[in-house]
Order: sequence, then structure tokens, then C-alpha cells
Amino acid sequence: AMEAPSFGSPSVGLASKDAVVLVAVRRQTTPLSSFQDKLFEVDKHIGICISGIYADAYKMLRLLRDECTEYTYVYDTPHPVGPLVAKLAEDAQARTQFWG
Repeated sequence: AMEAPSFGSPSVGLASKDAVVLVAVRRQTTPLSSFQDKLFEVDKHIGICISGIYADAYKMLRLLRDECTEYTYVYDTPHPVGPLVAKLAEDAQARTQFWG
């Protein structure tokens, strides 16, 4: 856990009234590894940038995608961003409350 920040690389997000831009620097964690993508589409209207330990971030990405898919299937409309972020925060917080 103490080394997790060293696996990350810079990412920047900019928002305006009409657009959002996500920019990320890709780097190799070791000389023999390949570059890992950092920018992902969660849904047609939501994108994320991941950093740190790739496996942990990818699990969160799968959670977000599953939530969006289920919401769209049930309500036939795109998932609102605010409740989706709240769900992600709730899931991340729950992991700090339990052990074993």
C-alpha cells in the first residue's frame, strides 16, 4: 500500500460548459511491461481516468459499468452521474469498514 502512489502517473481533467477533456500520461511500470490504458468509457456519457494499482481501479470500473448497464436496462435512460459517484464512494467506504 505504501508503494501504490509510485505506480501512478499524472492525469488532468478539464471541464467547461460544453466539453470535458481527460488527459493522462501512460508509462511502463517495469521495462518489460506494456503500457496500460488509463482512460476508459464507463457509459456513453461518462468516462474515467484511473491511476495507482491497476487491478483495484479496474474493479471499480467494472462496478461502474455494471451499475450503468443495470440502470439503463431498468429505466431506459442513461445513469445520472451524481448517484453513480455516490455508489462508487459507498462501495469504496464499505471496504474500510470490514476485514477478514
